[in-house]
Amino acid sequence: MSVFSTPKDVLLFAIELEDQMIRVFEFCREKEFCKSLSEIFDRFAEEEKTHKRRLENLLKSGQISFTPSSVADLLPENYLLQQDPCSADNIKDGLRFAMEIEKIAYRLYSDLSVRMTDPLLRSIFDILAQEESQHKLRFELAFDEIAQKDK
Repeated sequence: MSVFSTPKDVLLFAIELEDQMIRVFEFCREKEFCKSLSEIFDRFAEEEKTHKRRLENLLKSGQISFTPSSVADLLPENYLLQQDPCSADNIKDGLRFAMEIEKIAYRLYSDLSVRMTDPLLRSIFDILAQEESQHKLRFELAFDEIAQKDK
């Protein structure tokens, strides 16, 4: 997909991004080097599943609408995880992947929010963006704690 041309395209992409986050967090949770953070990865995987259900409900309801021109400057390739999280072989790499994917989700939801004319849709995307930024911050704090211990 090189452009978003329909609301369905946007929602399907966002749902896939949520799936990706769930897979990253479940992968990291199971790795021995991430055991100390397994509760965080598990909790955030559950929150991402809630996000996914919200987006799927929006898709099913048909409530999201906008003109293709309102998202013409949004390119799906700008919201892709650049590396395979399965290549993580230590806690820092796992956290880097988690932070990267949270940042991508935050950007997507923030970008969508400003393009929505419907206040309810704007609010939904604002909430999703805020939750993703909170996740990223929590991963950053964990990363900083680990980096301090390594010194």
